[in-house]
Amino acid sequence: MRLVTRAIAWLTLAVAACASSGVLDPSDLEGYWVLESFEVDGVANVVELGVNTARTPWVVMIGDALEGSGGCNDFTGFESPPYSVEGARLRFGDIMFTAALCVRDGSESVMAAELAMLEALWQSPDGVVVELGDAEMVWDTGDARLRFSRADAPPD
Repeated sequence: MRLVTRAIAWLTLAVAACASSGVLDPSDLEGYWVLESFEVDGVANVVELGVNTARTPWVVMIGDALEGSGGCNDFTGFESPPYSVEGARLRFGDIMFTAALCVRDGSESVMAAELAMLEALWQSPDGVVVELGDAEMVWDTGDARLRFSRADAPPD
């Protein structure tokens, strides 16, 4: 009886620890997400067309597919699977980007949002920590935070 009581207590603690540790359900990530704002090195930025992005940045994760736009270049995951969930972390496989340079008035600042997404997708070997709300997703790389809102389709 004592052994059963201990097993139940341990199981209860284990379930509580998993529930409070932010374990992601991959199905909650599925769908279209539009980048609304990003913070790099403590500096917050709202996504502004023509200022820090050429087009609206977005990402879609559906089933075994990952693709999107950083605002200048498009990307796709070509490894199967292109992303995986480990606890509260989202890890990306190999990502292929197009290679255009977007400038406005001689300035590359129009690529600031894309550079934040590139860091999250390409340069975060440990993945990104994900925080999910009802219609919001935040990626945290440690150096950057990207806030997405859920969308019905990619932006035009």
